[in-house]
Amino acid sequence: MTRKDVPDSEKYECYRSRLNGVISTSFSKKRILVIGTGAGSIMCINLARQMPAKLTLVDFDEVELHNLSRTAFGYSDIGKKKVNALKERILDANPFISVECVDYDVTSLDNKKMDFLFDVDMIIAGTDSAKAQRFINEKSLHYQVPAIFIGIHQRGRGGRITFVEPGQACYRCIRPDRYEEDLEQELDLNGETGSLSSCQLIDNLAMDILISFLEKNENSEFGGKWDLTYKNSNDFEIQLSHMSELEATFDVIHDSAQHVDQNHRQELDKLFAGPRIITYQEPKKEDCPCCSSVEMENLLLR
Repeated sequence: MTRKDVPDSEKYECYRSRLNGVISTSFSKKRILVIGTGAGSIMCINLARQMPAKLTLVDFDEVELHNLSRTAFGYSDIGKKKVNALKERILDANPFISVECVDYDVTSLDNKKMDFLFDVDMIIAGTDSAKAQRFINEKSLHYQVPAIFIGIHQRGRGGRITFVEPGQACYRCIRPDRYEEDLEQELDLNGETGSLSSCQLIDNLAMDILISFLEKNENSEFGGKWDLTYKNSNDFEIQLSHMSELEATFDVIHDSAQHVDQNHRQELDKLFAGPRIITYQEPKKEDCPCCSSVEMENLLLR
């Protein structure tokens, strides 16, 4: 069956029947921009199955053999642009969605194309590049579009999700470490290793957060989830191993003079063992170089 044979009202309703009451029909009007389609490619397919109106995929890389162990791509996709290969798989999963591909550097677009590209309801930042993350933060502020930043920690031991909501703390407020110029090389993690299971746990949480935000106040299962579950958090640290980046926390406690029991490190390892999610609500910084009132005025005037 080809895609043109599918879209009639009966088949459309049949496709979304398992979403009834879970995700509202208004979600099928949402447009989502995805920048970076590597490790997040499976999430893109899963998100497409939730039936937003459109996904715009941005990535200038091609599929390579080493990508296959933790992405949606197959051997036949090697050499194809990631966005084109992913579009094929998305449309196979959901023939009712619109998919647009942008297979070049998003920062090179002129203002007119940028206005069109960022005319969306949500931005997913699936890139490890600190430079790209800063660019996405600036565009999120300029176009007043919420953005979710997804990062995988070393060896998939955990990850970090940062959510930026218009009018609230921006990415720089929440993650000032990503703006430290002297750490540029350390900040750009070139395809961090990690298992598919770890990546998917993190990506699925990010998808749950963004759907909850877009479904706010709708008469659906997700309708009240934002207020009840995620509203008071904009920074999520996911620990999937006691060897995660939170290990430094264990060391501080372990070396504390208050702990004299020889077995207490073993007990702490059990206490802090993954998986667990640690959430934070970082406040908006009044002197933030990106989203202070003065900087916002300058951004909106550009």
